[in-house]
Amino acid sequence: MDRRSSVDGAPHHSESGGGGGGGSGNSALDEASVRYKNSVTSLRAVLVAIPNSQKAKAYVMENGLETPESVEEIEKLEEQALSLRQEVAKKNVHVKELIDKFRELIADISTWQSPCSV
Repeated sequence: MDRRSSVDGAPHHSESGGGGGGGSGNSALDEASVRYKNSVTSLRAVLVAIPNSQKAKAYVMENGLETPESVEEIEKLEEQALSLRQEVAKKNVHVKELIDKFRELIADISTWQSPCSV
């Protein structure tokens, strides 16, 4: 399933689980990657909803149809967007740390596999 085509914010687990990497040591990286992708999908859904919400708000204000419920919903969506942006920023930091650790691991493995000079 192409995760980029989904904008509903629902988590898709097509990339996690039974993919056969058993014992490869990538489980933390895989888990972080799946969580990151789910966060990005949710953020995209909220970002798509914001312009629609703003258009609706402009229409409502022009026609005088604004209700307290619609104002609350807009505020809720804006808070959710802010929260998701912050979550994605945290996930980006975490992914960067994992990538750095992965690079260190690759360097260590390369050192172990290099011929010893005695």
